[in-house]
Amino acid sequence: RDKQWYQRRVRGCTSKLLNVGSIPGLNLYGSHPFYLNLEKSGRANGVLLLNSNAMDITLTKDPAVTWTTIGGILDFSVFVGESPLEVAQLYTARIGRPFLPPVWSLGYHLCRWGYNNTAYMRSVLDDMVDKAVPFDVQWNDIDYMSAEQDFTVSSRFSDLPDHVAHLHELGKRYVMILDPAIFFNSSSDYLPFQSGLADDVFIRNISNDLLIGKVWPGNTVFPDFLFDKTVDWWTHWLTYLHKTLDFDGVWIDMNEPESFYDGSVSGCPWEDALEQPPYYPGVRNRLQWHTLCMTAKQHQYLHYNTHNLYGWSEAHATHSALKTLRPGNRTFILARSTFVGSGRWTAHWTGDVHSTWSDLAASIPALINMNLFGMPMVGADICGFDGDSNQELCIRWSQLGAFLSLLSQPQYTICKAPRTDSLGDRRNVYNTGRSAEEIQVGVVPVRIVCEVSRKW
Repeated sequence: RDKQWYQRRVRGCTSKLLNVGSIPGLNLYGSHPFYLNLEKSGRANGVLLLNSNAMDITLTKDPAVTWTTIGGILDFSVFVGESPLEVAQLYTARIGRPFLPPVWSLGYHLCRWGYNNTAYMRSVLDDMVDKAVPFDVQWNDIDYMSAEQDFTVSSRFSDLPDHVAHLHELGKRYVMILDPAIFFNSSSDYLPFQSGLADDVFIRNISNDLLIGKVWPGNTVFPDFLFDKTVDWWTHWLTYLHKTLDFDGVWIDMNEPESFYDGSVSGCPWEDALEQPPYYPGVRNRLQWHTLCMTAKQHQYLHYNTHNLYGWSEAHATHSALKTLRPGNRTFILARSTFVGSGRWTAHWTGDVHSTWSDLAASIPALINMNLFGMPMVGADICGFDGDSNQELCIRWSQLGAFLSLLSQPQYTICKAPRTDSLGDRRNVYNTGRSAEEIQVGVVPVRIVCEVSRKW
């Protein structure tokens, strides 16, 4: 009977591993080609294919698993244990144990896409204190940047350094976002681009020209984080920004890498076999969808082989930079795109989830899966990110955030931009956040928060 259920449940079930920045429903941000199997005896086994190329993993009715990859080597590791826990321990011994987070990062985090200026951030801080909803860390999305360009601060946030200093005086911490894409303008005096060009840290196309995509600041180029000089360049500019903003951690987003063009501004050499392989594990029958050309050159490698490593390599570079920048301190990084072993350096969140009950439900297995992948510090956007939230959904999602920790789920939560016009009486939402905090204090030192509104 169990076999019949399995055959009905998994027939034709395929996971497509190609890192893509998209709303859930298609390929998602990370690739972890590992599975764990629980046997009837209670023993367990797991298999890892350490391969960064795009692939399909299909469960068949036999039962069996079929791996279909478009490149790389077949580097399999098999783990056998008395329990799923033992297999997970063997797996993380192979890929690297999770990083030990700083204590402050296990606290209440407050973040929003839509802080228009420092005054708004300050008013939110005051409001949370007034409503007795405690929090430990305040974050900035790209709003703080000048023209969405990395390593800059907008004139609207000219007093942000003072606000960060005030946060520190209150015993709180500050984290800001960076995207990997660097604004491209050969005639501008934007120094991160000019110095990166001089150090040759950017990915190039098949003709050896800079590969130009498009992200928030406009036309952009992409650092090759697998290149040693890039790590030095990244460290230099993080140090430069830190002299202005005394940040405690870094949030790295859009690092699949995401681009608003398919391939580049000038397309890709579509006649090349790497751009149009005979088999497509990716989305929309196009490997370049919202990312770079597969023929792009990353110094020692082709992007075709290293695409799924981009977020992993940026996390590694950022970890190295923070160790240099803040010696003696534990690092804190939050990354959207991950790969096997990313948990050694970074936390993760489930990305741009919809403000729906179905996405609330889907977040539970997603969080548990990331634990199996060696990334225990992981969470979801409480109340959702895309679409209008509502009071009941926001309350229930906050409550879920509190109780997920009972499943050994250290929930790290980013709440970027839930629209709150339909939340009704916000006292209930604030009270739920406060209650969730009190529950979690008695379970594990991990708290969650979603900023909903300053007004009742």
